[in-house]
Amino acid sequence: MDMHAMQGKKLRWLAFGAAGLAGLVLGTCGGMDTCGEPKCVSGAWMHIPVGAAPATLVGTTVQVCRNDECYLAAMPDLPTAGGAGATLYFAGATFVLGTYWQEADESIGLDLEWRVAGPEEAADGDHYVVTFVDAAGIASTMLDKIAVYRQSEPSPEECAHGARCRVVELTP
Repeated sequence: MDMHAMQGKKLRWLAFGAAGLAGLVLGTCGGMDTCGEPKCVSGAWMHIPVGAAPATLVGTTVQVCRNDECYLAAMPDLPTAGGAGATLYFAGATFVLGTYWQEADESIGLDLEWRVAGPEEAADGDHYVVTFVDAAGIASTMLDKIAVYRQSEPSPEECAHGARCRVVELTP
């Protein structure tokens, strides 16, 4: 991967994470620490490269599941290459976030975040499945992974009393 593409991915994840922290609505890991550092958020972050041509994604629905809990979102219009991503809205979920991207090289990606209320809810063995269902009703599993979470702390060298959270990054 060239340097420009790597910088784009880093910036995209930074923007996605910043937007996610700003929009945090629930959870014992959300908010600001007493030392001013943002607290970590427990859950799963998923990056899915989408190999389909944009025209084939018209009318596609995305289903994301954690164990037996599932949510649906309509695939938004394809964003401009290299521009801001398009947000997916998962019906009935305030803790599942999605952004659909088109890179400068015109490759397409989907970033998803499934937040849990606290580290105790992030259990090793959680099963994450992401499925695309096209306009004809044909389902394609894009990700099917079992989580093994790692502990995460916000700037422990600056804030020894920071929250401890559990996160996992999943890719196909």
